Amino acid sequence: QEGRTEIEWFLETLSNDIRGGDNFERLAVKDPMTYTPTVDDIDKRIKILLTPVRVDGIRGPTYQHILEPLRMPPQTAEEVKKCLAEFKSHGANFLVAEVD
Repeated sequence: QEGRTEIEWFLETLSNDIRGGDNFERLAVKDPMTYTPTVDDIDKRIKILLTPVRVDGIRGPTYQHILEPLRMPPQTAEEVKKCLAEFKSHGANFLVAEVD
């Protein structure tokens, strides 16, 4: 019988080590069942580690899954390009935004 299965989330860092391996940093999530990507995650991969744990505490093998790099939906990308063009047309040369 399944107990408290462990789920860990990791985000790919920009640098790879010199041996060509992948680097991921652990994400702090409130609910291990979900992770909501942010704008900063675009073009990065997410790795999920899942370790089943029975009710008696016996741990099973850890499974790993690495997602393809996250992409911005084409419609959203076009909307961002339009907004930036409008800002530039009004003399702005940067955009400051706060993202949750």
